[in-house]
Amino acid sequence: MLHKEMILRLIMVSLLLYAMGRYSEERSLSMEMRAYADELRLELRAVEEEHQRLEDRFAHLRDLSEIERLAREQLGYVRPGEIIFTFGEK
Repeated sequence: MLHKEMILRLIMVSLLLYAMGRYSEERSLSMEMRAYADELRLELRAVEEEHQRLEDRFAHLRDLSEIERLAREQLGYVRPGEIIFTFGEK
């Protein structure tokens, strides 16, 4: 009888230790997943901000006067019939 009790106690202790080990592993994995989820949330926020910035820029460029300004400023475009005067460096 004493022998059976000892074996039963060893089995119970073994199961308890196994359960504690599994719990520890799962908790560690859960913490890693939470940290990863936080990183993804930050990345998503940055992408959403960039998306909004690009949407604003796109809306701004729908204005033809803005497109014309940029074409003149950056590409040197002129309207037909316009005469451009350029002056050399001093």
